[in-house]
Amino acid sequence: MSVRGQRLLLGGGRVTLADHERPDPGPNQLLVRVTRSQVSAGSEINAFRTGSAHEPTPRPTGYTTAGRIEKVGPGVEGFRPGDRVLAYGNHATYCLVDTSDPDEWRSYPQHIPDGLTDEQACFAVLGDVALHGVRRANLQIDESVAVFGAGVVGQLTLQLARLSGAHPVVVTDLVESRLALARRNGATHTVDGRGADAPAAIREITGGKGAETVFDCTPIAQVLQPCMAAAASGARS
Repeated sequence: MSVRGQRLLLGGGRVTLADHERPDPGPNQLLVRVTRSQVSAGSEINAFRTGSAHEPTPRPTGYTTAGRIEKVGPGVEGFRPGDRVLAYGNHATYCLVDTSDPDEWRSYPQHIPDGLTDEQACFAVLGDVALHGVRRANLQIDESVAVFGAGVVGQLTLQLARLSGAHPVVVTDLVESRLALARRNGATHTVDGRGADAPAAIREITGGKGAETVFDCTPIAQVLQPCMAAAASGARS
């Protein structure tokens, strides 16, 4: 039986909604009925903002989905219809998930624990981004940290930095509600970039040295320059 769903397409500086057929899973594939998908504030939103009418044909977009398995293809083990999973997939009603290579980042099917909602599970990949950044920074106890951008990734980065023993942890953003949330999440200092010179404020907080580690958690390329200006000599960024 042919069943139609919908998916989002990005192209020409706009987003459109299009019909698509429900696919059948092949060997080592799962068919997932999507309930939630995560929008990337970086790559996806930037692609939308900078898109032009001269771009190629609109293409599917998205990379993180949560939902229930509808069908299981031959050779699949550990998954069955009805299971809730987090997986790589576009913004669409249905997605096919390849389980043949468990190390392939474009798959990552994982069971969603009963204690998590589908919406909460969709933030796991952004949490992964923050975790890898903090681990690669190899933070030491009492190292100063500056976080530019207090969105989802920035909020998670600041909390992981605090858990690593960093101090002070300075967060800067242009939205006061985000800065207020950062303070609740453990930021020792916050800087409103609308009315302050963020690098200068960070240097003042760190006794003139600058932050020993700087995280850029924004989708804006121009933020790299103030990040470098806020960094101490020999800092990690």
